[in-house]
Amino acid sequence: RRAVLRRAPSCRRMQRLQASSRPPGPDCLAMTHAHHRLEFAGPDALGTCFAEHGATFRECVFNSASLECGTLDGVFVDCHFRDIEWYWGLFNGALFAGCVFERCVFRGTSFQSCRFVECLFADCQFLPDNLDTPCSATRVRWYACRNQGSVGWASVSPPGQR
Repeated sequence: RRAVLRRAPSCRRMQRLQASSRPPGPDCLAMTHAHHRLEFAGPDALGTCFAEHGATFRECVFNSASLECGTLDGVFVDCHFRDIEWYWGLFNGALFAGCVFERCVFRGTSFQSCRFVECLFADCQFLPDNLDTPCSATRVRWYACRNQGSVGWASVSPPGQR
């Protein structure tokens, strides 16, 4: 018997199943969750999408959602985040390359061990949560990122990126 990864019918998450000795069928998937040129809108779509730990997103668009206490730890290449509000979000070890964050609001969000490469933050807000805890960035690496009119950018970015 071999262990094979198959798509769960109800939640699109991967789960480990035992397969018979026959060769894997077309419903078998690799261990990484890869998404390419998709658009995700609303809290349900984004919440399910971001629950896929370690997923890869390339040229995807994320629109209009308000998320609370979510964890983001995947790889995002040339993605666009627009009108998203994160409250107590945890960005943990995520990689963002060539991404645009437009009109996003981060309230008490924690950025831990992330890498931001050539990203643009346009008209975003980095605000404290309701307990007055500010956004934080620990062990974050910033490479050639830009800010256009974002409020609170200095609280998370290094001096060379302000």
